[in-house]
Amino acid sequence: MNYRQFLSSCDALYQMEDCAKTSTKQCQACFNSEFYSNNAQNAYGCYAGCLYYTMHYGLSYISEIYYLIESVSTYDINFFNGTNITSLGGGFGTDYLAIKKYAIDNRMPFNIRYSVYDISPKWENIISLYNAENSVCFSTCDVSQQFIDLSLQQIVFINKLVSTLKASHCLMSFLTNLTRMLQTLPPGSILIFNDVNHCEKGRDDFLQHMADRHPEMQLLGKYFFPIADAYTGDYTPINNTNIVFDISYLNLSCEIMNTVRKTFFAIYRKAV
Repeated sequence: MNYRQFLSSCDALYQMEDCAKTSTKQCQACFNSEFYSNNAQNAYGCYAGCLYYTMHYGLSYISEIYYLIESVSTYDINFFNGTNITSLGGGFGTDYLAIKKYAIDNRMPFNIRYSVYDISPKWENIISLYNAENSVCFSTCDVSQQFIDLSLQQIVFINKLVSTLKASHCLMSFLTNLTRMLQTLPPGSILIFNDVNHCEKGRDDFLQHMADRHPEMQLLGKYFFPIADAYTGDYTPINNTNIVFDISYLNLSCEIMNTVRKTFFAIYRKAV
């Protein structure tokens, strides 16, 4: 299934789905309200909301990771062939879809074992729309509390998770749990952090935790998209900002975000 079919399938389900909270679907307003409240994780407990999130933000977030892969080619990271990849709080698998699209676009082999852990079981239903080959393994899991053994993983993604956990007052619990999990990560493995480029949304908490608690995790680079008034820090810019998909004549029930967002990446490699 290509991305047009995938999003069209999401839209068909979205149109049939009632809002779990109100008589009319106001998904964007709901996400904004939940994100800036103490219950940010609640936004992903609504199936209509998850479908909306996939359609509205999905191509933008996939594109961000696509451009990151392009930008870190000098680090010799094997994203594509025989690699075990885990996504913590990974939603519907934007990292998997980015890696797959990059491999297809560049005529590269694509043979990965991918697992996603997320607190909302709603994402599994959305993943099933593109997972006909059963190449994605989904597990319902509260990553702020539950231990995940990373001993077989070569790449671990933390995508758009920390900002949500900070808004829900769960970030410190997650970072403590992450320390336990990273102890099992094999030497040479990669950790990729991806979230809002803002000091109050968990970016600096994560960077400080890694610097203080994980000297074995070597920081390879920090990246950002230089859009609007994005914070630059000592970060390397990723100058591509348009999405990597053609959305012409793709009419959905909601607007499709056609650029990347103010996103920050940090890439680590565990010392050998």
